[in-house]
Amino acid sequence: MNRDLAVVVSSGTLKGVYGQGVLSALEERGVTPAAWGCASSSVVSACFAVSGKSRVLGLEYWERTADRSQREGMSRIVKSNILEYRSMFEDGLFSSGAPRMLIAVSHVKNAAARELTQTSKASLQGKRILLDLYRGNTEWVDQNLAPMIFDTAGEGSTKLERGNFGEVAYASTRMLHAWDEPAEIAGEAYVDASYTCSCPVYEVALLGFKRILVVDVETGPTYTSLSRKKTIEPGTIGNSEVFIVRPAVDLKTFGVDYLRASAEGVIKAYETGYNDGVAAIEQNNEFSLTDH
Repeated sequence: MNRDLAVVVSSGTLKGVYGQGVLSALEERGVTPAAWGCASSSVVSACFAVSGKSRVLGLEYWERTADRSQREGMSRIVKSNILEYRSMFEDGLFSSGAPRMLIAVSHVKNAAARELTQTSKASLQGKRILLDLYRGNTEWVDQNLAPMIFDTAGEGSTKLERGNFGEVAYASTRMLHAWDEPAEIAGEAYVDASYTCSCPVYEVALLGFKRILVVDVETGPTYTSLSRKKTIEPGTIGNSEVFIVRPAVDLKTFGVDYLRASAEGVIKAYETGYNDGVAAIEQNNEFSLTDH
């Protein structure tokens, strides 16, 4: 394990297959970070990585998810994916000496916002939020949602553990306009991480890692949330040196968008991520350093 290195993977729904390719390259080249940060669609990908199954399960997982998205609602897909695949990585995720895992979510702060996000009003409210954010209006998000991190090394109500993993993983993915089932963790309302924290690099940097590798699924810039108030750039955050791997072209070029992806596009995006991951490792040998 490289105790100086953390890897943070951005959200991106089906575009997350690119990130899966990058993680597969890290796994094959023996890059084993001490911590993982993830949000929304990257949660399962990061869990595969912790358990050493990125290459074995990654492409299959995204192919199945993309195929099911043509016929099923995303709430059903995500919940069944968590139920089906967690047995394949859960022991590794919560074992003694496992890398630290941090999962971002968005907490719903008040009763009025809960009414809009956890009932039949959620889809319309989700569309309104996305339109507001596209126009640069972040007022509703700022007033009603708060970023929160669940952490395997945390304490109290935000400790990530076997008992709440399913709720946390689902809540982190729940985009209001397309997920029809509400998300709760211990009775509290939550929505997708991306509204407030789509790439938790600043949160991970606070832990003091010397190097942080950020995996983004967009061509850039890399934003910390859908609010697009703050960017993530290669360089230094606190005491951490930050590197970014991202695709050179929009994955829509391959036929991969947020909620729809062709079978050929999924393979192409995955292979592109894999090749970009290999290139990043070859450019920085310190990613592969391990403790002895």
